[in-house]
Amino acid sequence: YKALIVEVDPPGQAGPALQRLERAGRVVRRRDGDTDEDLLTALKRLVPVDIAISPANRDIRVRHVIKNGRHCYMLFNEGEADATVKLHLPASKRRMLLDVMTGQSKAVEKDTLLSLPAHKVEVMVVGDALG
Repeated sequence: YKALIVEVDPPGQAGPALQRLERAGRVVRRRDGDTDEDLLTALKRLVPVDIAISPANRDIRVRHVIKNGRHCYMLFNEGEADATVKLHLPASKRRMLLDVMTGQSKAVEKDTLLSLPAHKVEVMVVGDALG
């Protein structure tokens, strides 16, 4: 990981891995009194921004991985309420939204609003050869 956000102490068996990340300066700890802006500032020091969500929503988590030349953005709505957001990505390539529960996918235009139901996971895949 380039950065790991720690909000609560993890189980003991995670200790060695967490210590390695801490020694490498890759752990961001959320402490009482920290604002969302404090957390974002700490993360931006470790990881370049390659995606933005508007409007901002603290319940949406994103993980970006690259598989076979395709950029995959795993979108998690961890909140209790449905969310409608727009993703701002630097890539201007084709985009597909994959519903991981059904396997269904659909093409998505650049500035499309996405509806993410509460507790739902979807994957935005960006690349040249999608279909």
